[in-house]
Amino acid sequence: MVHDSPAHRVSGQPGFLTWQPAPRRTEKKLWSAFRAGQQMDLRPNGTGARNGRVSARGSVVRARRITEILCAEPRPGHHARLTLRGARITGSLDLSHARIEHPIIFRDCVFDEPIVLAEARLGALSLDGCSFPGIDGQNLEVDSDLGLTGVSSSRTVTLTGAHLHRALRLRGARLRHGEDQQAALDADHLVVDGGIAANDGFDACGTVTMAGARVSGSVRLDGATITAGPGQEIAFYGDGMTVGHDFNAQRLTAEGEVRLVDVTINSTLEFRGATLANPGAVALRLDRAEISSSLYCDKEFTATGEVCAIGAQVKGSVYLNHAVLGTPVADPGLAAPAGVALRLVRTRIDGDFGCWQGFVGHGTIDLARSSVSGEF
Repeated sequence: MVHDSPAHRVSGQPGFLTWQPAPRRTEKKLWSAFRAGQQMDLRPNGTGARNGRVSARGSVVRARRITEILCAEPRPGHHARLTLRGARITGSLDLSHARIEHPIIFRDCVFDEPIVLAEARLGALSLDGCSFPGIDGQNLEVDSDLGLTGVSSSRTVTLTGAHLHRALRLRGARLRHGEDQQAALDADHLVVDGGIAANDGFDACGTVTMAGARVSGSVRLDGATITAGPGQEIAFYGDGMTVGHDFNAQRLTAEGEVRLVDVTINSTLEFRGATLANPGAVALRLDRAEISSSLYCDKEFTATGEVCAIGAQVKGSVYLNHAVLGTPVADPGLAAPAGVALRLVRTRIDGDFGCWQGFVGHGTIDLARSSVSGEF
């Protein structure tokens, strides 16, 4: 591991390097660490700075120099790897259209400008614990995982058309849209050969959109929080998604519509214990969804708004036990209609349909032209 220091020893005595501007001195050491495949840790004494902030003068690294290092050819026979921790990175890190095989790992770094990865082809990229004002990753291709665990973004993270050959890791990430933006995460037509993990404290302020995404493994939103931005109605937009395994949204908290229209899920779809809120409108929409196993909206599932599944097909069972659906009437003494709590129209359920314990519907239940092959 390489630690940055302004001094070295000469004949056993401490001495100072020939003076260089701090960023350039640090960048010279980063080049050496890159060629040696070592981590360069710029945190004070190798530990986190106060309040997670990077403030030391020697921790500044110019993004332009990082780009030059990554695009340079290391000496033959060396296992080059860029691993940088605790740095403040100034300027725009622009790797658009780059072809880089070396692993790129940033940990606990602060970027002062958006990260540009459009049309890049990278071997591996991790930004775990970093803070930045957005990512432009349109049509990005990564041969390994894309690591965004615990990141903080103040503008949209864009991954439209990206192809990840392993997994997308978003555990504990905090994503925000900018004032001129609507989405916190824009990942339409994303292709992931592994799974997506956006759980364990994932928090998005702004729409999370994955329309047309193809995920070979699982999608995990368990314990996540998604809040539609001001004036926006949709929290999660997943129309046309294909998921090769299960879609786990247990304990999801969403303000705005959760929309999974025309999706294909090759295992279970779980909303157990989730809290979805879109009062007076649709909280969960599953029109024409194809679910190869069961649908679980039970165990304290709450949808303040309508649960709608028109033309859906569930090859397993549907469970709504201990669930509360619909928008409660503000004044029970008034005769105003409460609207629709559950709308299953032309829905085919090959297994059982159960809502016999603790089920509450604030409004109409519409099961027109639906079929249940098992017990109802």
